[in-house]
Amino acid sequence: MPKGTPVTPTAVAKEAGIRRETLYRFHEPVLTGIRSHNSKQPRDQLREQRLELKKALAAAKEFRELAEEAQRTEEALARINHRLAARVTELERLLELRDNVIGELRLAMPASPDRIVVPLKPPSR
Repeated sequence: MPKGTPVTPTAVAKEAGIRRETLYRFHEPVLTGIRSHNSKQPRDQLREQRLELKKALAAAKEFRELAEEAQRTEEALARINHRLAARVTELERLLELRDNVIGELRLAMPASPDRIVVPLKPPSR
């Protein structure tokens, strides 16, 4: 068969020098091969699969980069959170010391009838 000739049962039968009916009656595997060949070329399938794989690999790389960036951001936020938690603990300790000093000073003050006691307001946050 010359190159570029469509592969059909008639063309194959003509090339083989047999009648088309003989091909249909006795050579079913040949017909199956013709149908398979005409449905889609294996090279075309392979090309499509490679293209899909390439796209999937590109998407996976992008997702990996996003995941790594998210992990770096999470680590940075964890460090900030740790520092802030330590600062809150330190400030709470300082407030407790301040309240103790104020309490001791109040106890040390002499009681006088004209002394006005102003309760401490908790600091607003």
